[in-house]
Amino acid sequence: NGLDIVGRLYFPPTANVIINTTAVFVQGQLDMTEPAPNNAVKLTLYGVEDQYLYPYTACSGQHDATCMGRQNLGTKPIAVAGGRLNVIARSPDCHSWTHLVEHVSDTELEVSPAFAACVKVGDPLLIASASNIWSDEKHRNVAAVNSVTGILTLDTPISTTTDKLPGTNGPGEPEFAVEVATLSRSVVFH
Repeated sequence: NGLDIVGRLYFPPTANVIINTTAVFVQGQLDMTEPAPNNAVKLTLYGVEDQYLYPYTACSGQHDATCMGRQNLGTKPIAVAGGRLNVIARSPDCHSWTHLVEHVSDTELEVSPAFAACVKVGDPLLIASASNIWSDEKHRNVAAVNSVTGILTLDTPISTTTDKLPGTNGPGEPEFAVEVATLSRSVVFH
């Protein structure tokens, strides 16, 4: 039961797969590179029963309940047990968040061109709260991207109690600029 990687499992950029499993044990090597556009690798864990790791050397490569070396790791574990995990899910040049430069309009936000270059149409965004109320964040999807100007067009308008969200260009001090994060991930562990 579960995905027990003893050798090497490699997901190339062309991989577009959903794996449903009760556990992931990495005793060998798990490699994933950044998936190609419109591709994703999703590992979904399910179940309510405890999962056991059978260390390859201690249990002679057998999943035998009498093995004294087996370890109970609970439900839905992801464990690197003497192995190596090498996951490159996103280009190192693509940050997951940035400061808002300017709230251009109800449907347009200006961010850095470098951040905008990593965002795609349809990506979900989290726009952090501009107030001291932590639950005042906004979730929107990207409708259009201009990576030259850094303008992100949103699928639905942002209504605020103030005229504009604070950005590094104002209103207010640059250090209080709202953060904008992309929630898009091409490699997902559930």
